[in-house]
Amino acid sequence: MAFVLLSKTLILEEAAADFRELIAYLQSRGLTPLISTAKAKAYEVFGVTHEQVANAAGSGTGYTYILGELGTSVSTSQPSNAELFNSKDRKSLLFVATGSGNDPEGKSHKILDIGLIGQSDARPEYESLIAHVGDFVRSKGAALSWVTKVPTHAMSEFTQAGDVKFLAGSQITDVERRLSAKLEDARLRKLALLIKSSGGILGSDLLRKGAAGVDDPLQAMTELENAGLVSTNYVVICKRTSNQVARLLSKDKVAEIAKLGVSCSCGNQIANERIEDLIVPAAILEKMLTQSYWMSARLVTELESLGVDPDKILLNLQDSPEEIDAFVDVEDTLLMFELKDAEFSMGHAYSFGARIAMYKPAYAVMVSTKGIGPEVREHFKKIKPASEVIYVSNLAELKQALADVVQKVRSTKAGGLLENFERFARFEIPLNVIAEAVLGVKVEKKGLELGSFWSDSLRSTSFKSRTKARKGSAFYGE
Repeated sequence: MAFVLLSKTLILEEAAADFRELIAYLQSRGLTPLISTAKAKAYEVFGVTHEQVANAAGSGTGYTYILGELGTSVSTSQPSNAELFNSKDRKSLLFVATGSGNDPEGKSHKILDIGLIGQSDARPEYESLIAHVGDFVRSKGAALSWVTKVPTHAMSEFTQAGDVKFLAGSQITDVERRLSAKLEDARLRKLALLIKSSGGILGSDLLRKGAAGVDDPLQAMTELENAGLVSTNYVVICKRTSNQVARLLSKDKVAEIAKLGVSCSCGNQIANERIEDLIVPAAILEKMLTQSYWMSARLVTELESLGVDPDKILLNLQDSPEEIDAFVDVEDTLLMFELKDAEFSMGHAYSFGARIAMYKPAYAVMVSTKGIGPEVREHFKKIKPASEVIYVSNLAELKQALADVVQKVRSTKAGGLLENFERFARFEIPLNVIAEAVLGVKVEKKGLELGSFWSDSLRSTSFKSRTKARKGSAFYGE
């Protein structure tokens, strides 16, 4: 279960722009607004109404901001109205927020943002909230106009690079994802590399060559064949010259040509010659092992399981062998990966350090199947790169390492996002309103600040960090 941040942005027509009416509609559909409910209870304690407080403040709230979905085509600034809702399990928060922003043509729009902060299993409730908002908008005779996503700043630099070939994570097929999990097994991968490098291997040679480094090579070969990574052909080999006389797809074909009386070039009957199994690599195996493509497929699979959009994963297929760099946009934060089906050595470290300096990712992640040399860690400790360097020394560590990085990025964003709600959770009841409502007298206008409302349900929601997000980052605008 992954920690996620999701949002969708709607351009509002004037007919559907009454925020309090929207919240009342959502309440009628079973959602409990946390902020306005707390305010209402506080007003009740002091015997005042929302209207009295609003009139005393002397203002209505204009549309000046939307929280802003990542990569929308509308630029934004600060929210004007916002509300929070608990998920049913009280482990996630849903939100709606209104504001305004300008599209690329400079036209101003009223906007509504709908979002989820929390666990991925609350996604159905998020989608239900979107549906309820859509029903409300349509009930007002307004059209649903969702804001179109555009590439985020974190990735646009790479998508525009014409001299580098990129593959989006969404282009990794389901078959490739499945096979990458199979090739994560070092035993199968070693045998697969042997078969690929030889272009095909006789069954008898498999026992000799495979036995040196692969336990039960026949069983491993069977697993590769069942996965569709290799196939078995049959060859007829002349006993006298050791030349290959024929290559056939099945033993039945060998029997057929023997019945036809076909002879070897030496004059012997085919049936009397040596018949061997030939294990050959499938085309998909060639692809999966070239430049350790299987590792990039594995990376995409793990990131997707954490709720990362595969279209925000770019795989950089370099010409040099065994080198695939991946650039990943997580909530407008750039992550850079280098994947090695080998030990990560100092030779790799120098080039990786140069890429860190060039691309300036927030996190630089090195992943190795065979360990990371201690001198590599010392090197980066000494040079102190601006990026945070993450070390994954074997594939068993990959899932947790990715989860930790993604959680850290999203928790920081969530903390910053919740700070945008802070001013809505703070409210003031002027003393003159309380005096007039309770005592029937008028006093000089002063304020009684009740402090920041965070209910028990909010306190129980876990966020690792409430660090301030940088200006202009995801969900915030300038």
